Amino acid sequence: MDVDTFREGMDVMEDLIGSRSKEQDIYMYCTGGIRCSVAGSYLRNKGYQRVKMLKGGVTAYGHYVQLQNKPSLFRGKNFTFDGRRGERVTDDVLSFCHQCGAPCDSMTNCINTRCHLLFILCEQCRAKTRTCSQMCQDTVDGKVQWTAEYDYHRQIRPPPLKQAV
Repeated sequence: MDVDTFREGMDVMEDLIGSRSKEQDIYMYCTGGIRCSVAGSYLRNKGYQRVKMLKGGVTAYGHYVQLQNKPSLFRGKNFTFDGRRGERVTDDVLSFCHQCGAPCDSMTNCINTRCHLLFILCEQCRAKTRTCSQMCQDTVDGKVQWTAEYDYHRQIRPPPLKQAV
């Protein structure tokens, strides 16, 4: 679902199940299984009894396929909400550095404490900066004072990378 918050996801889920029969199977998965447990309980309370969830989420699934040496249906790195910022499931790299566009899937927080954007930054760019933009770099360097208003959506959805022509 193209949402920014769990609450928005619940609203979208309502739209998705609106015309669905309460006897139909509903399959769910999430990062670690917690949000699915909440959403699944909500659905069962609404009368949907055939709610099936990936127990432990993609995190548990990734551990299972690695321990069993099985091929994975999930590709790449599973985002985690802890300091690791991700847990590799397969060697696929499906995203790109927001600074230079190189294939990368390492998440970092902008070091500008007024920004803290969570964004993808490769090791080469990390060696040069740990900020998400020139404005944040100038703020950290003391060249400008931060004047931007707080914008939650900017923190979780950085502007698209401008590709070199």
